[in-house]
Amino acid sequence: MNEQNSVVAVYGSHPGAEQGVKELQRAGIDLQSLSIIGKDTHTVAAGAR
Repeated sequence: MNEQNSVVAVYGSHPGAEQGVKELQRAGIDLQSLSIIGKDTHTVAAGAR
């Protein structure tokens, strides 16, 4: 059986959200497993240039 966990976080600023993602990464979370939803943003996938 697959176990799935979910976490939802709401940040008031883009820098705050970035810090949250960095903390997840430091905790060993695979960033490929994240889904991030934002408003009025443009991002490039990790490793893409």
